Amino acid sequence: MLDKYEQNNLSQQNLAAWMRVVFAEALGKLTKAQTVRKSSGRLDEADDDALWDQATARAWKLLDENGMSARVSANNSASSPDLTLQEEHITSLMLESLARTLQSEGRICKNAAWFEGTTGQSAVSAYHLVQLRQAYIKAMAQAHCAMPHLNHGRDAAVQSIFDDTLSRIIADEAMTYNYGGNLERIAAQAAPQPRLHEANRSPVATCAEDVISLTPTKVDPFLPAIAERLMADKRDQELREATVVQYGLLICTQN
Repeated sequence: MLDKYEQNNLSQQNLAAWMRVVFAEALGKLTKAQTVRKSSGRLDEADDDALWDQATARAWKLLDENGMSARVSANNSASSPDLTLQEEHITSLMLESLARTLQSEGRICKNAAWFEGTTGQSAVSAYHLVQLRQAYIKAMAQAHCAMPHLNHGRDAAVQSIFDDTLSRIIADEAMTYNYGGNLERIAAQAAPQPRLHEANRSPVATCAEDVISLTPTKVDPFLPAIAERLMADKRDQELREATVVQYGLLICTQN
């Protein structure tokens, strides 16, 4: 396959589409691996895995920036000058391993088949295969570098769920206090009003009050006490306070 050369390049649109697929699949695999490691509970293994993960991400970035001849050194922008000897050694091992894999016939054929299956375009020349290799390296480098951002995004999404839940709880509590104030107002309205002293009442006032006293009251003065007993019973059943207060309001507003 490598002895065939053509002038035509692979479509940039198709390369971009394939790179998105490679990037997404790599992120998915990295996420699964990270989840499994976190659930193991072994701190020593977690530290060791983190060391290798960082070295792998560094190696992919070196390949993306410097090509297949990339080496670990302080002059590479992808490698830090303050790497420990262990970090530098592991990065070198990963770099050599990735380079061998990328040049293997199995990886070359898999990329070509993957690209054709995704886009419908065939990689038929050596230059096409070089384009695929470069695109694959860039997608893998970006996937490893994107992991912290992906985790941060997920943390932010989960936090937004908690914030929304907290807002709902606060709103419910505020409504509960509002209901409580209404209940006190209803109870005050339902309480018997003090009558004027008999000596101070005029005949007109007496007649008017007598008429009012004969008019059926809208709220039974005994209902607040009934409501309070019902509310106490509902609290014993461990219902939400908002629900308890609504029971009280329902009783106090009955005709």
